[in-house]
Amino acid sequence: KAGNPVLGLTKDDFKVLEDGKAQVISDFETPDMHFNATSVAPVSARSTEGKKMAASFAASSRPETVLVLDELNTSSVDASFGWQMLLKYLRKQPPTLEDPTAIMILNKRRLTKIADFTQDTALLIQKAQKIELELPSHSSENGVQGAGDLMLTSLLALDEIALSNADRQTHKNVIWIGTGFPVLSTFGVDLVDRERFLSYIRYTANWMQETRTTIYTIDPVGLPVDETALITSNIGSTYVGQDFGSVSGELMFESLAPGTGGKIFRNRNDVDVALAIAAANGATYYTLAYYPQNPDFDGKFRKIDIQIVDRPDLLESTQQGYYAIDEGFGASRNELDFALSRAVTSPLPFASVQFDAVGKVLFSPPFTARFSVSVDRNTLSWDVQPNGDQRTEITVVDAEITRKFAILNYKVKEMEIVVSKKDFENSPNHHVVFSVNVPLPPKADHFRFVIRDAATGHLGTFDVPRQGLGQQLSASK
Repeated sequence: KAGNPVLGLTKDDFKVLEDGKAQVISDFETPDMHFNATSVAPVSARSTEGKKMAASFAASSRPETVLVLDELNTSSVDASFGWQMLLKYLRKQPPTLEDPTAIMILNKRRLTKIADFTQDTALLIQKAQKIELELPSHSSENGVQGAGDLMLTSLLALDEIALSNADRQTHKNVIWIGTGFPVLSTFGVDLVDRERFLSYIRYTANWMQETRTTIYTIDPVGLPVDETALITSNIGSTYVGQDFGSVSGELMFESLAPGTGGKIFRNRNDVDVALAIAAANGATYYTLAYYPQNPDFDGKFRKIDIQIVDRPDLLESTQQGYYAIDEGFGASRNELDFALSRAVTSPLPFASVQFDAVGKVLFSPPFTARFSVSVDRNTLSWDVQPNGDQRTEITVVDAEITRKFAILNYKVKEMEIVVSKKDFENSPNHHVVFSVNVPLPPKADHFRFVIRDAATGHLGTFDVPRQGLGQQLSASK
């Protein structure tokens, strides 16, 4: 209750309830275990899911922190203050951070990565100092449609952060510095639009769960100076909704924070201290897993309640529930296709599927380039065929993109790949190689390839600059 993380608890200290019914904890990970990449929690006898869970635990390591400065939804004065507090926080840290940390900004154009994951504090400060603040968007002046645009842009930014880091089973902590999108209820949202906006939030919430991402929101506005402002700013400080869609009955960005196990920081001027608290909380956590006793995966929200047995001196913060989608998140084709489109348009790299592409220009018009794509076989999922061969299905997208990230053309192709039993066993580290012909429009700055694993929905991207293409070949070759 004093706000300090507590170590040394055991599985017997916890009780898990789903929709009020007690569940059996099958796997348990202590805070020190996720610092060791070789540690594996005990796995229950349910083999298929158990193996997946074991692999997840085995791949875990130091948690990762993503610091996001939201220029899109925040006034210039408050964004500037948030930026200064970000630098102040970094300057207080030791030369080597305990956890890998990245910095991103969200402005009117897109989400941009300022600094990739590093534990080098000096490098983060150097990168953060180069952030150029911009005037925020005025979309909220256009009523519910404009406010809805800001909401969707903000949620998509979170989706991109989660999806681009989905290959790493570490716990991710997104610390969002900004006011978030406007409270949509103030625009008189009707029931149809409200349900549509809630679906966006649910979509993002599912990706947060799937990628083990927790959100902390820090409002840089600071402490209000008058009572009216204080009452207004307190909205959303307590999570009371039945799912991720509402805080105090409102459609708010901040509703995602406590729903994922994070926290909302408002009404304080020491934003740098709030950053330190959020980073510390996100680095110390227990992981509990259970098989839901309710077998009816009807897509509805299920509330999770974690209780600490006989320890009234402790308070817990955890993911507050999930949407019961059959066969995991990949059951929704529309949502997976939407994630695929984000991978095509996002400036962030996606790395769950590892591959590269090398292109050469062909002579004959219409001018095209032939790319050889080489995929790391170990980052794809494979099914054993009756004869022992291995089979996988992937979706391949190639897109030609301008310098301003506008898509000129794109093509989607579904591929089935079969590797013989002999080749698969004798060459475990070999790559899958195939060719793709891509047009060369004059305005194309670079080419982005996206590969999605059909079984898992995992995504990978690879960018090739136009000037990086190899020597020309004759079309006959």
